[in-house]
Amino acid sequence: GSTVQFAKEVGRKNKNSALGGLNLNGVKDSTFVVTANDSVKLDGALPNSQGAGLFIGDGVTANFAKGGTISNFTVTGVQFKGDSPSSVLKGFTIADNVYDGIQFGGQKYFGAVIADNTIQGNSGFGIETMQATNGLTIRNNVIGTKGTSNEWGYTSGGPNAHGIVLAPGDYTATVIADNAIQYNRRDGIAAPNGVQGVVISGN
Repeated sequence: GSTVQFAKEVGRKNKNSALGGLNLNGVKDSTFVVTANDSVKLDGALPNSQGAGLFIGDGVTANFAKGGTISNFTVTGVQFKGDSPSSVLKGFTIADNVYDGIQFGGQKYFGAVIADNTIQGNSGFGIETMQATNGLTIRNNVIGTKGTSNEWGYTSGGPNAHGIVLAPGDYTATVIADNAIQYNRRDGIAAPNGVQGVVISGN
């Protein structure tokens, strides 16, 4: 039932002062709200870094609207482990992670907003839902940018494998709008095996 505020930068902008990950874990059946009042810098290339850069536990609300960078993690840049209503993730560069840029593991995200981020160079997907989400808004993000190709045809530095991948199911009140989804190696948005209820517009 607690509230935590980070008053200043989390991981300084100086390269040598980044953190090797940040875990926001709540307690079952309680409310945990974490707010960052300044930028957040997480770097998976540091010694002893964790697999996921920003880990947001089930039921935790993370208000991270001041941006920052999350990069070089061996699994996922941002991992929502479960439900996370009213979370805000804005202004981040989420890049060069071995799997997804952002991964959603829960279902209930009413009021949650993912906006104004640049999500690029992730070997897996820019954004992935592990099950159908309700109430999630993904808006005004750049998902995939132009990368560099070498003589063997490998591209680095910009594309994700897919831009956005949606798991099957009912996406009541979920909106994917006004994003620039480009240069990804495969689909911009992949919604296989039965997806309904999601509004996709203006991308």
